[in-house]
Amino acid sequence: TMKLPPFQQGGLDSLCGLYAVVNAVRLSAQPIRLSSESCCELFEVLTGALDAQKKLHKMLIEGLVYPALSHLLHTADHWLKDEFDTSLHYRRPYHTRRPTKSGAINLLAQHLANPRTAAIVGLNHPEGGHWSVASAVTRGGSIVLFDSNKRRLVRGQSQNRSSVRNATELYPRQV
Repeated sequence: TMKLPPFQQGGLDSLCGLYAVVNAVRLSAQPIRLSSESCCELFEVLTGALDAQKKLHKMLIEGLVYPALSHLLHTADHWLKDEFDTSLHYRRPYHTRRPTKSGAINLLAQHLANPRTAAIVGLNHPEGGHWSVASAVTRGGSIVLFDSNKRRLVRGQSQNRSSVRNATELYPRQV
């Protein structure tokens, strides 16, 4: 008999964008420590917002595009205000500009050096696009991830492309 590997989160769904919002809120809401119950409630609020806009099914199958991600961040901000009397500050620095990879990594490093910060980043991987959360940038320019699919690190700008053919890379405009 053939041994079949089990599917993992992300194998059949495209929920990485939703998880990225929840994980970014968890990191940036500190010192408030969001419990598992609070995160489940936030997940329910976010899926409800997508469902109300008739976007939940499409996002589940095809993934999240930036306008929906922005809407989820707005929804999460309102939830934080209602539940914890705190707010979420978010922006898309490269909405109209085309940054270099090193420029995007430098901006991430500056941003993540501040307390209570996280950054949702778009990644390219041989398996397809993926939304994740950057929590730090190392001295070598690698991005440390707080990721829903067990990815831990995106190598920095000093890597040569031929040696990392199957590596995960940052989409500079999706920072």
